[in-house]
Amino acid sequence: MRFICVPARLVVAVCCLAVWAPCSRAFTHVIWTQGNSVNPDTAGLYHFDETSVVPGGTIQAAPGLTPDADLVAVTPSGTGMDFPADVAYPFFAPHSVRLKSVQSAESSGTLQSFDGDLTIECWFKWDPAFTSGTMQFGLSSGAKLVVGREVTNPANDKFGLLFSHGDYINATGFTNWVDVGDEEAGLGDWRHLGVTIHSTGLVFNADLGHDVYSTGSVARIYLNGHAVGIFPNTIDISGMRAHPESKIQLRCSAGSGIYVDEFTVWRYDWSQNGAISNPFSNGRGAVAAVAEWPLFESGR
Repeated sequence: MRFICVPARLVVAVCCLAVWAPCSRAFTHVIWTQGNSVNPDTAGLYHFDETSVVPGGTIQAAPGLTPDADLVAVTPSGTGMDFPADVAYPFFAPHSVRLKSVQSAESSGTLQSFDGDLTIECWFKWDPAFTSGTMQFGLSSGAKLVVGREVTNPANDKFGLLFSHGDYINATGFTNWVDVGDEEAGLGDWRHLGVTIHSTGLVFNADLGHDVYSTGSVARIYLNGHAVGIFPNTIDISGMRAHPESKIQLRCSAGSGIYVDEFTVWRYDWSQNGAISNPFSNGRGAVAAVAEWPLFESGR
């Protein structure tokens, strides 16, 4: 049996919140003993070892990845970004990246083969003094995870997937971050965000004049290791517009005081279309998955 902590003021929203507020620490399902590592399906991995990056400067991808995966900082408005010594785990040291105004960083090259399975993940936190902001993690011309929060007006909150040309789908059951509750969405604490996509491929839609995800393509969004929504926790993304090639993008489109670490994009569905209930229990890659990677490989 799974017990749910629901504050009295939220009793009216129990049905929506059952998947959001388990009686456990935020890190229960995402305790890591090592960071992510590069493997053949890694499109981009960023440890944020930099101390500073000026507009036009480079945030380096992890060793072993193509230089096209390096993120180039776009000219910011306002104060831009910095790299504080603030990380979710000590082995993530030395830095994370803090986006303090409207700011983008995009891969220096356009990468290929984003029509198949996909995972996007990162560690993320709001500054304790945070008031509002919107972040996008993922592909500039494809799927990206969107987190938007407005402390003074929760009606403007967002948590979902944005695709090309404005196609957007909200996370199943999400209303706003107040309803999610402090356990999963409190300010000032590191939390893990992830989305996995099981793709049946892209197909050209003549009416839209664009490639779209084929029927049967689904996404699963995770907060602190919990798959959001009601079992089987899927979001139908068929018909969503995307490109098979794209730049990797990390973007703060509004607000300030947002920290990110261990931002990673994989050409792989780490949930194995939902077969793995807790795909974000530890770091992934050549080191983290040495025992399980052959099993995954054999099933592909």
